[in-house]
Amino acid sequence: MIIAIDVGGTKTLIAAFNEHKEIIGEIQHIATARDPEDFIKDITRLIDNLKPSHTDTISIAFPGPVSNSIVKYTPNIGWRDFDIRGIFAKKYGCKTYVENDSNLAGLGAVRSLDKTPALSLYITIGTGIGGCITVNGKLLPAFSSCEVGHMIFQTEEGLKMWESMASGKAISEKYGQHASEIAEPEIWEEIVDKLSVGFRVIIPAIQPDIILIGGGVASQFNKFGDILINKLKNEIPDFLKMPQIIQAKNPETVVLEGCYYYAQDKLAELQATSPKT
Repeated sequence: MIIAIDVGGTKTLIAAFNEHKEIIGEIQHIATARDPEDFIKDITRLIDNLKPSHTDTISIAFPGPVSNSIVKYTPNIGWRDFDIRGIFAKKYGCKTYVENDSNLAGLGAVRSLDKTPALSLYITIGTGIGGCITVNGKLLPAFSSCEVGHMIFQTEEGLKMWESMASGKAISEKYGQHASEIAEPEIWEEIVDKLSVGFRVIIPAIQPDIILIGGGVASQFNKFGDILINKLKNEIPDFLKMPQIIQAKNPETVVLEGCYYYAQDKLAELQATSPKT
């Protein structure tokens, strides 16, 4: 059994997967405690509720930079250098892996496709903007620190990060409504103007085969998807490859699924490098 934990700024989800990627029982959720000790107690209680007598692996997604399974910083929670892997590995005596939530969302999204692209880009548009690059459906260490939301652009108002212009938070602050409440096409035209700023840089630089868009704002893809695609087709030089741009599947469980796939990949790597007897 693999236990997947999706730690969010406000809510944490936990699910147990069997070897067939089937969720055992219900997905559990709890408010994310701001105190690390309270957080550990809450998560331990939920894990114990799953009765993990045959847990092989715990796989955890965290919102922030992760290095060697150490959570370096969580902008929306405020923790630094948090060794959650060490805590759970010691308590449960099983392999424990930790990775950035955008990376695991991207992994879950690309592995849900019928055909795995050679190079894919996942962009999550929520409170902030995050990104994930996968190669043949795998996360590579060289791309694990992708922070596309922090790309900085020169605007008429000075230097601005992409997520400060086009994230769900930025949309709410500018229009006084959540993205889900906005219906006016002219407002979505303005939002797409801000979104396209980042995509105009990413597409020529990376040349992905496909771009998957996830996160809360992506739930409104039917309102802005065609506008964004048509705008980029007109703005990206025609001698460059224009990637397919689609909405990512399973927005509620994509990070948990990414946790599952990440654990499977890590276990496979471990097996491949273990001495043969």
